[in-house]
Amino acid sequence: MIWLLVVSYVAVAALLLNLNLSVRAPLAVKALAIVLVSGCYVFTYFGIRGQEGWPTGDALPESFRLEWISVLEPDKATGAEGQIFFWIRHLDNPNRPDTTPRAYRLPFSAALAEQAQQALEKIEGGETLNGFISRQTMSPAEGAEDTDQSGQFGQRSLAGDEAMFAIEFRDVPRPTLPPKAVPK
Repeated sequence: MIWLLVVSYVAVAALLLNLNLSVRAPLAVKALAIVLVSGCYVFTYFGIRGQEGWPTGDALPESFRLEWISVLEPDKATGAEGQIFFWIRHLDNPNRPDTTPRAYRLPFSAALAEQAQQALEKIEGGETLNGFISRQTMSPAEGAEDTDQSGQFGQRSLAGDEAMFAIEFRDVPRPTLPPKAVPK
């Protein structure tokens, strides 16, 4: 599928080059057309990145339905950093899931791994869990504390700030159904 996108962009670039060679227009107009088309390539790249099947490193939503968790511990032999993967569904206003599941990737921490393992055990036991995030932005000096004991976990944003958050998992109560009508 990606190769189809690449071919279409090459075709657009070739058409633009052909038009620039054959059309008599000011150089500024031709340069602007080239910059706009090249900018579209960049915007499309970042837009498609979120549509891929790989887990995203974006921030978790404020409330979500937890579908599954996978913990990948750090590997000291290879030096690979650990990660924790959450498969979640966003919640709409009345706390009902409204999307298909999305995979999120968070950096490994012992406290988050412990909390994730407890939630996973509940899911395996047949319980349904909703997750809720509380966030606060901290400066790197404040974030230097031991986050494993405080129950808060950090994730770097694109701005370089450490976004500290705590995750709380709550059981979803079983829905109450109206009594069945008894036939007369």
